[in-house]
This record gives sequence, C-alpha cells and structure tokens, in this order.
Amino acid sequence: MPKRVGSKCESDHSLPPQSRISRREFLSGAAGLAALLTLPSAASLVAGCGRRVGSGSGITIGLDRPITTLDPAMHRSRTVQAVVRNIFDGLVARTNDMKVVPELAESWEVVDDNTWRFIIRSRVKFHDGSSLSAEDVKFSLDRIITPAAVGGQSSPRKGLLGPVSEVEATGEHEVVIRTSEPFPILPDMLTFQEIVPAAYVREVGDQEFARSPVGSGPFRFVEWRQGERIVLERFPDYFGGCPGIPPLGPAHLARVTFKPIPEVATRIASLLSGEADIIQEVPSHSVRSIEKQARMDVAACPGTRTHYIGLNCTIPPFNDIRVRLAANHAVDLRPICDRVLGGYAKVIPGPLVPEAFSYHEGLANYEFDRSKAKSLLRRAGQLNVRVELDTESSDKELAEALAAQLSKAGFDVRVRVWKWDLLQPLLAGLKRCMFLTHWGNASLDPTDILVPLFRTGERGNFTGYSSKKVDALLISANTTFDPDARRDRFRQVQEILHAEVPAIFGIAKQEIYGVNSRVRNWSPRPDGMLPMHDVSVS
Repeated sequence: MPKRVGSKCESDHSLPPQSRISRREFLSGAAGLAALLTLPSAASLVAGCGRRVGSGSGITIGLDRPITTLDPAMHRSRTVQAVVRNIFDGLVARTNDMKVVPELAESWEVVDDNTWRFIIRSRVKFHDGSSLSAEDVKFSLDRIITPAAVGGQSSPRKGLLGPVSEVEATGEHEVVIRTSEPFPILPDMLTFQEIVPAAYVREVGDQEFARSPVGSGPFRFVEWRQGERIVLERFPDYFGGCPGIPPLGPAHLARVTFKPIPEVATRIASLLSGEADIIQEVPSHSVRSIEKQARMDVAACPGTRTHYIGLNCTIPPFNDIRVRLAANHAVDLRPICDRVLGGYAKVIPGPLVPEAFSYHEGLANYEFDRSKAKSLLRRAGQLNVRVELDTESSDKELAEALAAQLSKAGFDVRVRVWKWDLLQPLLAGLKRCMFLTHWGNASLDPTDILVPLFRTGERGNFTGYSSKKVDALLISANTTFDPDARRDRFRQVQEILHAEVPAIFGIAKQEIYGVNSRVRNWSPRPDGMLPMHDVSVS
C-alpha cells in the first residue's frame, strides 16, 4: 500500500525504467503537452495562465470527469462518490488500507441471519445545526431501497444494498436493518451509502438537495458551478470522524475545490501551473515527465478495477468456445502491462484483483501461443474472422495493442472508440461482439464484481454468459456467513470462468495521481476515494 504523502509523494511501487515508457504521447493534446513537459521551467511558464486556486489553507483537485449530482443516493459514479464523501458520512467507512471501521455507527451486531442492529453516535451535527438521529439513517436508507423514492425516481445505488428490505428506527440512536435473505457483507456495502438530513431534504425537495446538499461530513457545501467547480469549506462543528482513522477533529483545510477537467492534457497542465494540487488519472507514460518538474510528484497504489476483453457468448463467433479459447491464446498481456501501461499494471487470470477476498492464486493466464490460436480458429472454421473491438477513448491505446496481437493470431480486428453513454446500452442489449472495458470492485468482495458480470441476466453481464452452476454457487456464497465456505464457492466460480472463458482476463491497473509537493498527509486509495479530512498544505 502507498505511504502517506509528506514533503514528497511516496509509494511502495518502484517506478519502471525509462525503457518501459510507452512510445505514444497523450491521446489528446499530445504534441503541445509533450513539448511543454520537456521544458525545464514548464511549471513557471504555465503559471501565467491563471491565479492559483489551491493557495493558502485550501486545496484544489482536478477530477477526470464532470459531476452530475451531489445527492449521494442518485449516482453510480466513483468520481461523484469521491466528492460527496467529503460532505457526508456513512454508518461505516474504509481506512486507507481498505478495512471497514465504524463512522456514524458506534457498533453493530448480527441479531440473526436476516437482522442487524446498529448503534448510532450521539452529538453528531448536520451542517445546518440539526442533530443526526436514527430517523435520518432510516430516511437515508429508505431513499435507496424504496422504488421511486427520490422525486419519482429509484436510486441507482439500490443494487449495492442487495436484499435489504426494511430499516426501522428502534430508538433515538438505534437502527435495525432487515434483509430478505442472509447478507453477510452488509457492513462492506454500507461504506457506499451516506446519511442525509431527513428534515432538510423534505423541506427543500430532492432536486434542490442535489444542488445544495447538507451533510454531517468534515466539509460543508459552499458553491457548485456545473462543469467548473465545487467549493467546500471546513465544518467547524464536525464530530471528529472515524475513531479508526485518526487523528480526530475538524478538518485541517479551510477549503477544498473540486474541478472537473476531463481532458488529460489540460488536467496535467493545471497541475504544472499550480491551479490544481492533486489530479486524477495520470497516464503511466506521463509519470517521469511530471516528476522532472519542480514541486511535482506522482503517487500510485494498486487499484480495484479489472480491465478485461468481454466476448459475447450469445452470437458468432464467440458463441463457439474454441474461438474464445483462441482469443485467449492470441494475447500476451505482460509486455502490454510493461510497455503500454509503463509497469503500472499487473496481469491477473480472472476478474478479481489480488487484494480481493478469495482471489484464486492457483489460476494462471492462458499460455501465449499463436499457433494454438490459429489451430483453434481453423477447427472452428473461423480463421481471419472479422470483429470490432469496442472501447472508450481512455482505453484506446490499450485496445490497439491488444487488437494488434489478436490480428497476428488469425483474427481481423478493428478498434472502434465510443462514448460510454452510447456504448453501454448496446452492451446491455448484447448487441456488441467484443469489447474492452473495466469493472470496479471497491468492496474487494467477489459479490461486487462476479454477480453483476457473470450471473445470468445481471446488469453488467455484457457477455451474455449463463451457467446454472455459477448462479447457484454465487447465491450460496452470498447467503452464508461462513467465510471459509464463501471462499471455497467463489474460487469454484473463478475456476469455471477460467475454463469457459467468457472474457480475456485480465489487467489490474494502478491508480496514478499527480501531486504538488506542498500537499501533506495524503495518499492514493485503491477505491479512488479522495478523503480530505486529514490533509494539510505546507
């Protein structure tokens, strides 16, 4: 895991040698930014572009995409979650090493297989001065689990609470959560849910709340100019935060500004100019160039997202397992991790990252063997079969490298780049044949990735894969509290997926950030969250 940033961003990851850096420059704005980064005084040259936003006791963070809402119940975006987690607290939270610890909850217990009891902290204030109670917890979770509860819309986060069926406030500071079936990972999944003030939401309505939120977190909302910035300020009456994440108390920073900067080149320029203090999603091939600049550094840590090539098992040519096996033998992911991804990635044999519960160490990626791939295609009558490899612009370079390997092994592959909002409905409708994408597993529990991707008919099952045995194993694993039984069943699922190859697995990329050296006590997290409670600036 990465070390906290002090006077210099530090990471347990050792940087790859220069020869590993990709030969390509940025996909967007490559020539101009490449020239900028080679200048010895790049930061000073760019500084004239604008006034430093993150000055004094404030900090500015460059986000990789726009923010669509500040209502914690109405999104499925990691970036939105990273922002709202500074405004709101949850019953539980995660430490930087991904342990689940109490936050607004003091404690919890399993009453029976379908019932949990949570004790809520007293003396917690919302930003409007009202006290947080069990009724606010019930109201917040009811907004998630009840259909059409938020302005006539259902919460996109409902699936994260699985079989939660009822929430009851059994005292001023006590809540009972009931499930329709055993749900052993309830505390893990509650890390994705924040508590909102029932009275304020009812008073202003859901739409106004999404624009001007009130929470109980370390920072309170000040301003949101859509597409430009979100400004937060320190909440002086903050109860202190998780005892499991010391130190406790109000935030160090007076102000935090989040700026959406989708273009990679612009985001890096904002770091070099001092306009941003931390930026998300630094391409691996830009690491050394950034580190050469005065006061700039890079911090990285293992991520929770798995990159894979999905193969649509319901239509030709990948409805034939021989063609799916051929595709797996046609690619060599190790040089791609080293050269295209600059060493900031590792090869994995399945959908789980190595840090996940029940990761199967006994599996290995398919042997790279072009002759075997061509032989399998001939036997399937599909040699030189034409396919499109669909992806987003952020993965274009990776897709092109994979397509080149596939094309040398008997496939005729063309990369097609899409915007996600156009591609996703086609994938969900099983209308596309072959696609490079990724799926996050921030809970590090297999339920969070194996169920949506590979259980029959689930929302992320873009391959159309269906197996009665896998479905039964996942249901069984998800409803037992026995960790050994869960581990065994999840490993069986990984073995079946490895044999039936609904995808080409896989790559686990690191999370890479650019950081100004004035930032103190910050480190990147595998789940991509950006908690600013303990951060300060020199």
